Amino acid sequence: METSRFKFSLPYLFLDSSFFLLSNGLLTGSFLEAPIVWYNDAENLGFRLFTIPIEDSIYGLLLIFLNIEGFRYFQTKLN
Repeated sequence: METSRFKFSLPYLFLDSSFFLLSNGLLTGSFLEAPIVWYNDAENLGFRLFTIPIEDSIYGLLLIFLNIEGFRYFQTKLN
């Protein structure tokens, strides 16, 4: 069971990360003159992945993976 989870997670992480970087990069001003969304560095850690605060990256991935793991948990409970 663990092997199939790992095989699924890596491609999904790659695909999701690329979409995440494009969409959040656009919002935070990577491809624009002025950002659409502005993050105050005094209210976060100040570390950025390109123009995206690291907290935003962690939060987005946690939301996705918690949903996947919750689905798997309840799927095994019903079967």
